[in-house]
Amino acid sequence: MIFEVDPDSIAALDSLQLVKLMKRLLLAEARLAGIPLRGASVPLQITVPDGGEDGRISWTGGADSTPYVPARFTILQSKAQDLTKARVKKEVLAKPRKGKPPALNDAVAEVLANSGAYIIFCRQPMTGAKRKALQKAIRDSIKAVGAKPMAAVAIEVYDANLIADWVNRHPAVALWLASVRASRNLAGFQTHEGWGRYPDMSVPWKPSDEPRFAPADRAVPEEERRVKERGSWTYEQASAKVRNFLADPKAIVRIYGPSGFGKSRFAYEVLNNSGNVSDEIDTASVVYCDGSICSDEVVKLALECADAALAAILVVDECNDELHQKLANIVRRTGSRLCLVTMDIETKVLQASDTLSLRVEKADDKLIGEIAKGVAPKLTDTATRFITELAEGFPRMAVLGAQQDGAGRRTLESVEQVLERIMWAGKPPAQEAQRALQVAALFEWLGIEGRVESQAAFVAAQLAEQTTSRFVELSCCRSGRHHLKLLASAARTGWG
Repeated sequence: MIFEVDPDSIAALDSLQLVKLMKRLLLAEARLAGIPLRGASVPLQITVPDGGEDGRISWTGGADSTPYVPARFTILQSKAQDLTKARVKKEVLAKPRKGKPPALNDAVAEVLANSGAYIIFCRQPMTGAKRKALQKAIRDSIKAVGAKPMAAVAIEVYDANLIADWVNRHPAVALWLASVRASRNLAGFQTHEGWGRYPDMSVPWKPSDEPRFAPADRAVPEEERRVKERGSWTYEQASAKVRNFLADPKAIVRIYGPSGFGKSRFAYEVLNNSGNVSDEIDTASVVYCDGSICSDEVVKLALECADAALAAILVVDECNDELHQKLANIVRRTGSRLCLVTMDIETKVLQASDTLSLRVEKADDKLIGEIAKGVAPKLTDTATRFITELAEGFPRMAVLGAQQDGAGRRTLESVEQVLERIMWAGKPPAQEAQRALQVAALFEWLGIEGRVESQAAFVAAQLAEQTTSRFVELSCCRSGRHHLKLLASAARTGWG
């Protein structure tokens, strides 16, 4: 794997990082094993007295164990220091009380009572002989207080070698650990946390009841429609649909719409941790990349993960149809446990039984105003109206305008830069298309067929210097229509 972990990476962690790693591993293992998502929890306040426990996982139904979680009820104790037999013997006992005989700590007692497993999770590398000696010391300590170690399904010591193997079963966890060390080349891949460091993600998120997420491959039932004539979902509805869809391996989500409509931010928020364990598991499983930067590497990573049955949610931004189809075919391979989410401006991938295709539509004026106010709370009503008119339903334009405080020409100078990004997706402008759109944007209405088709013919020949058919094709395609609205809005407000 591109970011494979070795035992030295584990040994270099401090005590807090070790507990964070434990949490990510438990969450990832829960996804891999199909464990009910409410079963995993790990407190991160490691300085608080914990009764011998740093993390636990429990579940009912499904498999009795996983390769690294030996029982349905498993408690883990994280230890950053070097372990000795004397130390682990003491570790499983409660704090001594004057006049009281030695007793097991609460965690070990609970493991024995529930026929569970107890694991000491240690960053130090060990030989097999030392691990066995420590396991025996724990059992001896349990026996010494009159309890029966055989009541536990397993008593284990996970050292740096075993933990490294465990991490390498989960690409998103391995990526997180590589990013923690910072000295590793991550080949353009990021965790969900790293993805969130982009400037666009720092803008306050404004969920809305507006139905602007339209499934392209299925009808929205009337009872789900907030606006009866619109076959679209609200953010909350779309978010729930996407999360439920991604609950199964090999699920594929395709999100498309004009640049600046909020596709990437929508995907980020859908996969963000909202406080419950099921969301945490999704967030911890994300491997994000920009397909325009690392298309070759993401194909290699997907193939390696699919063939090794490694679980992850692979999120690829700027993913054209060719790259999407390559990745989708890999995700569908026998034994694959990958899920795929891709985003791009346009797509022809609309009908596939294992794919949820979702079109992001323009935002209404209310949401645009809320976005602008969220970025600049002191924005005046006049500036907010100006930005709303300028944005023409593009959230990114609202963000840009608000960041410039809606201050007239300053805003428009920055809009020019964003228009280039929205219209050409960071690529060199297509001169022919740009000419057609600039000319068409001069008119509020322009006839293109029937009795008024001579209008388009005249404008095409005299102003755009193009054939009529080519002019109409460039200005009336789906992306052309969105860009035309944006150019016309900019022209109305004084840009250009």
